[in-house]
Amino acid sequence: MREKIGDSPVEPLPDGDRPLSGIRVLDLTRVLAGPTCARTLAEHGADVMKITAAHLPNIGYQEYDTGHGKLSAQLDLRDPKQLETLRGLVRESDVFSQGYRPGTLGDRGLSPQALAQLRPGIVCASLCAFSHVGPWASRRGFDTVVQTVSGITTRQAELFPGATPGPQFYPVSAIDYLTGYLMAFGWWRWPAAPKKVGAGSSGSHWRRPAVGWLVAARSQRTS
Repeated sequence: MREKIGDSPVEPLPDGDRPLSGIRVLDLTRVLAGPTCARTLAEHGADVMKITAAHLPNIGYQEYDTGHGKLSAQLDLRDPKQLETLRGLVRESDVFSQGYRPGTLGDRGLSPQALAQLRPGIVCASLCAFSHVGPWASRRGFDTVVQTVSGITTRQAELFPGATPGPQFYPVSAIDYLTGYLMAFGWWRWPAAPKKVGAGSSGSHWRRPAVGWLVAARSQRTS
């Protein structure tokens, strides 16, 4: 889902040797899906800064996968001074990617509309488990949770029974990775095609479309 959140003058970007050279990204996502998106943008030339905090859990082995190509900084958004530091970074960025539950950052003055006031022309990418609207919008969830509620684990057990009876997970986090790549593609197209920064936009990504794609592909192969 995508919507326009403001207008701004078009800003030419400097020439570079990769498609996203000159694009500045703030990455406030965690675990796999969002960090995979940010890593992919970095691989294609974007300057990516990951924002984390000392009080947040760090899954070290995942950093070997999704952390390369990025700078990182620790900011505790509960601290007004550090929150203001983040706002300063927003003013210098082109893309703002976040994986908080809907409304969480808005409560701290970082809604897409507020970000567009700080940085006209910014592109805001929001990621959550199920959707940004509806009865499940506020529910947390990662790959394994979405596999379970979507029926993937039941179907996986039918096709590849495990050592013990019952639902089976995919052997890899396919939903998170696919979501991250789809998210990167969606936001790559906007700044890279015209090679300029202009009217701001906001978009929502969630894992359900990736689930639909995986289930449909599996059904075609097994029918």
